[in-house]
Amino acid sequence: MEKAPPRPERQKIEHWQAPELFADELMGLFTADGCVHVTLGVKRVEYTPKGGAPSISTVTCGRLVLPLKAAASLMDQLSATFAQLQKEGVVRRVAQPPPAAAAPTTKVN
Repeated sequence: MEKAPPRPERQKIEHWQAPELFADELMGLFTADGCVHVTLGVKRVEYTPKGGAPSISTVTCGRLVLPLKAAASLMDQLSATFAQLQKEGVVRRVAQPPPAAAAPTTKVN
């Protein structure tokens, strides 16, 4: 049986008008139907009339849905980026105290 020729790599086209998104909180994450669904949030201030204390809330600013293959690629690239940041001393790993079964978190210095 003859081997199929390799597929050419897809061209990546930069779209300069694509919207940018700023988020300062991960509001939620779940998997369903072979995709990872991420809800991102940003803090907003609501000012009250007559000098009352403002209230801060987190509002949804975007949702990202990735097929598992793309989510795995994102995880690999984030892991490599944070490994480099650890090496440079920008962040450090902080172990969670027992009995938490969660993976260690990363703290920004």
